[in-house]
Amino acid sequence: MKKIDIVFFALLVFGLLTMLRAEFGDVTGNVVNACVDSDGGINPGVGGNLVGYDGTSKRDFCINSTTLNEYFCLEDRSNGLIDETHCSFGCVEEKSKGKCLERGELTKGESKFGSCNDGCYFKGVCLDVGLRTNDGTYCDITEDLEVQLFDGDSCVNNFECRSNLCVAGNCVSKKVFDKFLESLS
Repeated sequence: MKKIDIVFFALLVFGLLTMLRAEFGDVTGNVVNACVDSDGGINPGVGGNLVGYDGTSKRDFCINSTTLNEYFCLEDRSNGLIDETHCSFGCVEEKSKGKCLERGELTKGESKFGSCNDGCYFKGVCLDVGLRTNDGTYCDITEDLEVQLFDGDSCVNNFECRSNLCVAGNCVSKKVFDKFLESLS
């Protein structure tokens, strides 16, 4: 080998070692303990698990039907703190983790709604498709209870809307519909 090739090879190896040391110099192989929250912090719409820096694990959970206890990390070396959150549309346990429902979201399943051969289960009875309940839900054509829609939301049937008025594919308020009828006379 020529002297230039040897010098070039030595410089190349030296450069690679320097680059690796700079990149991985602080890597010791030791396990670093840190607080980790699977839902990224205070995120009530997502059920999460938290593992504290000492290895203890906790999960977000519902205190009752409208209140969520949400775990989050304050800093890396914490075991997590808890934030009590009011859930406007309800709190449910999904896959053993609590979360707040969002507007229009509803859980389905034997534990909350039971089952029917035809229609939707509601408080011990089967409702026919299209029937509305006094708690803001209706029995959809898919035979699932759904949350009634707000004015301006897209709809197919009147019973889907809180106002019970679906016009041109959108829920409208009775007041808007009455103004429309007045304009025709």
